[in-house]
Amino acid sequence: MKTLSPEIINLIKHHLTDCDFCGAELPLLAHYEAPVKGECKAPEIPINLRILAESLLCKNARERRQSEKSSMKFGLVGES
Repeated sequence: MKTLSPEIINLIKHHLTDCDFCGAELPLLAHYEAPVKGECKAPEIPINLRILAESLLCKNARERRQSEKSSMKFGLVGES
């Protein structure tokens, strides 16, 4: 079994602390059992969760694009 470097583990820990969505997955993953070799099939995402995730991801992408457009309009892109 391969292990992650300490740097990557640290980044993941910080992400899980800051990201409510990913942090909420931890209790679910605690009940995960590795599949028997050869039985590796991803489970279907419940439709309610899929709709919620897609709506959140699309909303964030739209907001990010709008922010980028605003920055470009005012000449803020590329300035440091």
